[in-house]
Amino acid sequence: MNKIFRKLARLIIFAFVLIFLISNAIISLSYYNYFEKMMAAKLTQSVSTSSTAYIQSFFDTIKREALKLIEEEPLKGFLEGSAEPESTEDFLRYRTDVSASEFIEVYSAKSGIAVAYDEQGDYFYTGGKNPDLDFGDESCVFLPYAVPKKPGATVYGNYVRDYAVVYQKIGEDGSYIATGLCAHVTRSVILSGLILPENVSYKDIREGLVDNTDSNMYLVNPDGMILSDYFLKYAGQSLTDYDFYETFHNSAFDSDHRLFSYNESSYLMSCAYQPKPGLYVVGVIQKQDIIAAILPTLLILSLLILIALSVFCALCLLLLYRAFSPYEKLVQKVSETSKSELYGAELLGEAIQKGAAAEQKAYEMVLSDYLLDREIDLDTLSEIEEQYPGEYLPITCQIDDYESLSPSTRWLHTCREVAESIFCFMDKVLCVSLDKNKLLLILCGDSAQVDIEGVLAECRSTLAEAGVSTSYILGKAQSKLKDVKESYYDMQKIMFMSVCYGAGSIISQFGGEDHVEFPSTAVTTLIGCLNTCDREKISKLLDQIFDDFEGKKSSLISIYLHQITLSLISHIASFDSEQTLIDYQDILNRVTAASSLSAAKTLISQLCFDSCDYLASFQNKARGKQEVEAKIIEYLNEHYSDPNLSLTLLSNIFGYSPKYLGRIFKNYTNLFFTQYLTKLRMDKARDLVLNTEMPIAEIFESVGITTLQHFYRLFKKEFGYSPAAMRKHRGELLE
Repeated sequence: MNKIFRKLARLIIFAFVLIFLISNAIISLSYYNYFEKMMAAKLTQSVSTSSTAYIQSFFDTIKREALKLIEEEPLKGFLEGSAEPESTEDFLRYRTDVSASEFIEVYSAKSGIAVAYDEQGDYFYTGGKNPDLDFGDESCVFLPYAVPKKPGATVYGNYVRDYAVVYQKIGEDGSYIATGLCAHVTRSVILSGLILPENVSYKDIREGLVDNTDSNMYLVNPDGMILSDYFLKYAGQSLTDYDFYETFHNSAFDSDHRLFSYNESSYLMSCAYQPKPGLYVVGVIQKQDIIAAILPTLLILSLLILIALSVFCALCLLLLYRAFSPYEKLVQKVSETSKSELYGAELLGEAIQKGAAAEQKAYEMVLSDYLLDREIDLDTLSEIEEQYPGEYLPITCQIDDYESLSPSTRWLHTCREVAESIFCFMDKVLCVSLDKNKLLLILCGDSAQVDIEGVLAECRSTLAEAGVSTSYILGKAQSKLKDVKESYYDMQKIMFMSVCYGAGSIISQFGGEDHVEFPSTAVTTLIGCLNTCDREKISKLLDQIFDDFEGKKSSLISIYLHQITLSLISHIASFDSEQTLIDYQDILNRVTAASSLSAAKTLISQLCFDSCDYLASFQNKARGKQEVEAKIIEYLNEHYSDPNLSLTLLSNIFGYSPKYLGRIFKNYTNLFFTQYLTKLRMDKARDLVLNTEMPIAEIFESVGITTLQHFYRLFKKEFGYSPAAMRKHRGELLE
């Protein structure tokens, strides 16, 4: 019978392995084919969308903006040789701020000088003509361009910033204007359709850590040169350097001369062409990256199949075992009295130890409630004193820089174990958790003959080897357990002064506090310096504030630091309404928990300097918006008679979207665009009705209204009179 059982078991296991391999292969191939088709469709859709929706609008916009720029001063004077190159800096900075372009370069053949401004780095410089530029018979050329970053700036170790630039000839003498978008913009907008493998994150791409994939999106000019790519690595290279160039070079577009796609043995490729700007978008996905993307899913599916088949196989084997196993084996039982008694004694000893530990834990919970002013039964304190007689010496153990430690480790538990092992010579050590980083040790017994400070130094050294820094406050020994609360209050006051003592200290003697005043004048001046972004004066004021605190022992210092931080945050938050600059609660917590004055000073200094950068940017953008708003109002006052006046028309004139113009117009006038325009036209019509003899049939056309009936309705709604009635009673109305 056993032989039959073993043969059937082997057969079941063999069938299990065979079914697992076959089913796994079928599912893997099916899922891969499905995923490959889906990726090919998404790639074609992404490339088509990038081409039709983004390329033409972006580069038509920056070409149009560039041709308008050369007609404005001082750029016009620079091209004619009548203006200095430095006079164009503010103009270029403003135009890049309000336009789609992030880089502008203008070359004057008369002076032989080129001026350029990079918005990303806020970097203006002068130089010569681009040596790589050759217009040939073209008036417009697309090239990649690497702009040096502003000295001192670091962006993930790179020293240049890549731009996709359109060069436009503006004179037969060789003068040109170049405008373009940085590689980050082309990636996030035009080339945003790349389908990434699951094991590649955007953060890895941004930090330049991705070097294991050839999947990419490319923006390419007619000569095959890469203007920009998704991974920001290949700008300036030619597609001839890539394996898929032959497919790209020899391919045929569809009937609209716009799009083609290929599914090769090692990659998927799709390409779109926009003839108006003359640019290609090429998308490539390596099939090895597709395999890497679906591999985790395939492993999970394989695991699920394995689990299901394993359960089925186990059930089959169990049925066989129950069918062939003799019943005698199921009822055999061996009893060994000696071993049972020994095992029972071990269980009893373990139970006694667990009971003692549970009792101590209960006592520690009672002490925690007592110290935190919660209601307890005082008889329980007497019971604890009977269990642990002698003196009671309280010691506070604080973990320094707790936030920087690994949250997965139970650091308080580690501190407790070390303290109990080092203070093993005491009768008992009670441990009470005060906070996530503070522990109160109560030494029970006679501690007068013991060098407590030396023992604490040993405890600190042991914990330092484990990677955690600790500080200690030694309280006053008490004969009654209830009097420990008085010592705890004294130590609690010293806890607020930890910023004065510093990390890793052992405080055993503490007397009266030093007199410290709140630096209200310095804080007020500091807030004023934030508005002017005077970094030098900010540094001097912070030095003055912290020099007054240095060397003094007072619990008020931590409170004053908290108040100073709150004052700065309150001022900054009035500008940062969406709270996107920093995590205010986090910086407040870190200043409060700082282990030294120097650490607190570093945090507050960083807060001030970050705020200066933000406020400077905020003020520059606010001035730019006010100029645009004033120009729109001026334009409306001059062209209100145009019946085609609309937000769409204004967006074409000023280079902003209608939605954005409507929003800033509402903020500036507190009226919607149509409300303001209607009121302006009715006011002009009323002046003509009251002060002239112009026929009403002509007045409505002169203020931009298309029909007389509509004019009458708007006029009556605005003033309560029809135009004819108002003219009839104009004597009374004028009086």
